[in-house]
Amino acid sequence: YSLVGLFGTADKWISFFFFFALNLATYTYFGQAFISLVKDVNTAGALVGALIGFNVFFSGLVVQPQYLTGPFQLGYWTAPGRYAYEGIITSQFLDLPYKVIAEPLGPFYYSLGCADPDVECSGTMEEYVDFFFGGRFKARYSGLDIGVLFFCLFLARLLLWLALWKLNYVNT
Repeated sequence: YSLVGLFGTADKWISFFFFFALNLATYTYFGQAFISLVKDVNTAGALVGALIGFNVFFSGLVVQPQYLTGPFQLGYWTAPGRYAYEGIITSQFLDLPYKVIAEPLGPFYYSLGCADPDVECSGTMEEYVDFFFGGRFKARYSGLDIGVLFFCLFLARLLLWLALWKLNYVNT
């Protein structure tokens, strides 16, 4: 945590650990459910790989949320990783006192309304997060983020329970 420059307060560390643990638990529990739902390890690995790819693509980190339009909105709103990453990013970066210096003639530079490339233009960390994520990652959504992540954990555990109860691959 501190090695990447996040030297926040105890509540920031707890928030980071909470969302990070929920994200890891989501991957782990779905992995357990997938291994119980299918007959072989290779298929379960492919399902987990698909889940990870889905999360990475639609979480808002690889493809920014403002560019996920049309049918891609469904992926954005259903990817569990999006809620974990939103919780981590908003809890860690929104209230930092650092200024972000905009690169002259870059997109953040123009979003701040800067005009003279010879004059340093800067914004707050909150302005940069708002710019980068198209205004979609908000701290006020943390309750929704936590609720969706717990629902995903419940769904994964339910799938695991149903698979263990109804499926038996011992003789196959």
